[in-house]
Amino acid sequence: MPHYGASTIQAAWDRAIRLQDRGLLTQLLAHEPKFTSLVMLESYLNGRYGAQLMGLEPASVADETQYAVNALENFRRDLGPERRELDLAFAALR
Repeated sequence: MPHYGASTIQAAWDRAIRLQDRGLLTQLLAHEPKFTSLVMLESYLNGRYGAQLMGLEPASVADETQYAVNALENFRRDLGPERRELDLAFAALR
């Protein structure tokens, strides 16, 4: 049974962020469930933050990390009233 919020197209999310593919990211954000999009972006950034704390974050990923931060900020802004409900659902995962 798949975990709620888990993306069925993980490789596409990885490609969209790592290659900073705006077209693919836009497509994913439009077609994936909103909660899945939130989980995918937050998970990526949490992983980067953890790697940075352990000194494992290479400088070469700074651009893709900033790209993901910007994508998350724009996504959250565009959620409008749904933002609170998605934040509560995401917090319940922790």
